[in-house]
Amino acid sequence: MSRIAIITSAALLAAAAAGAMNCSIVSSFQVPGVDSQVLGLDYYGGKLYFAATMLPNVYITDFTGSLLSSFTPPWNICGIEVDSGGMWLVGYTPSYVYRATTSGSILSSFPHNYESLCGVTSQGDSLWFTYNNASFDELVKTTTSGSVIASYVITPNIPKDLDFDGEYLWVPNGPLDHMTTGIYLYTTTGSLVDSVIPYPGVERPGGLCWDGAYLWAVDVGGVNKQPCCYRMSCEITYAVEPASLGKVKALFR
Repeated sequence: MSRIAIITSAALLAAAAAGAMNCSIVSSFQVPGVDSQVLGLDYYGGKLYFAATMLPNVYITDFTGSLLSSFTPPWNICGIEVDSGGMWLVGYTPSYVYRATTSGSILSSFPHNYESLCGVTSQGDSLWFTYNNASFDELVKTTTSGSVIASYVITPNIPKDLDFDGEYLWVPNGPLDHMTTGIYLYTTTGSLVDSVIPYPGVERPGGLCWDGAYLWAVDVGGVNKQPCCYRMSCEITYAVEPASLGKVKALFR
């Protein structure tokens, strides 16, 4: 099915704030072996990669939740991005971005200057990160060596992760109040496209990724609570970029 909507930028932002996107849970599983928070999640080659805040840090499962493997990088991480060349990992102690193999061996690294950098995703030869502090939240775009290309202040409060689907950036927000959590969709120029509030099934949003057909999201879990991963089907109702009202997109779901 395809839907095309032509609306003004003001109407689009109002719809997004109200939660126009429709996401429904298709399946779910508890992340095996993890007894700490999960802040990063990515999909690659039919596998899900979870970044946990305590050792062994990286867990790899299939789509049903069966644990395939796990490993411990030599640093604590909160963000993960997997591609054909290996992994991008965001370290928070120390504050570095690492390029590593899929078994965790370091290939290269660079320091980042953001105290609360967490999520990471890639767009060609550039990287995107989420950043939050007491004053504002940002999407930050850099080269693969860490030079800042652009940054945009965004709506979500305490964004944990993000993913790029080839066109849009998917960003979850992470307040403790379930009724204010949500999934936000942004263009690569920082314009809000759509959102769904509250976050379906998730009380404390952590990792998030897009597999080409479904959105995967994980509740961070924590003390005495096993992180749970949700597979969701999402339909984007509105598909006009606020910065370009003449550009109409048909989204097939």
